[in-house]
Order: sequence, then structure tokens, then C-alpha cells
Amino acid sequence: MPWKLIFVILSLVVITCLVGFNLGNSSNISLVFWEFENVPVFMTMFCSFCVGILFSLPFSIGKIAAKNKEVKKWSSQLKMPKKKHETEKKGTEQIEPPVQTE
Repeated sequence: MPWKLIFVILSLVVITCLVGFNLGNSSNISLVFWEFENVPVFMTMFCSFCVGILFSLPFSIGKIAAKNKEVKKWSSQLKMPKKKHETEKKGTEQIEPPVQTE
């Protein structure tokens, strides 16, 4: 089996266990203007994780775009200009035999 698939399956098993163990645990969450009562702990963790992803996504996209721009810059510099006589190959000229005189 591929290692990535095994890792995903194990991750899902661990997450399922954490959710199962925390179903009974709940707490009150107070934001500045709102207060949520009896919110399960796993839901708080999951929402915090999702908000973190949303805030870090623009930075990741910007970093990837900058890297792609740099790769394009370097690849354009590495392209060699074509020579005028590219079809001619060195060493293929025919040499005429010397003329024998008697």
C-alpha cells in the first residue's frame, strides 16, 4: 500500500478516537459580544483549526506564486539561443582524396 494512504487512514482513526472521547466534554465559549454555551470541545478545536487554515492560505498562495515566478525567470535564462548553422554538424565534411599525378 502507498504510504500516503496509510498515513491518511491512521490520521482518520486518531481523529475519530479524539472526537469519540470528547463527545461528553463541553464548555462555554465567550467571544467579545457572544457567548456560546455547552459547545463540545472537539468542535472548538475543529473550528480553530479551520480558521487557522483560512488565515494562513493567502500567505501560502503568495509564497507559491513567488516561487513559480522565480522558476520561470531562471528557466528563461537557461534557454540557449539557437545557432544559425544548427543543421550542420562538425566533422561531417567530405574530404576529397588527393589527386594522384604520374
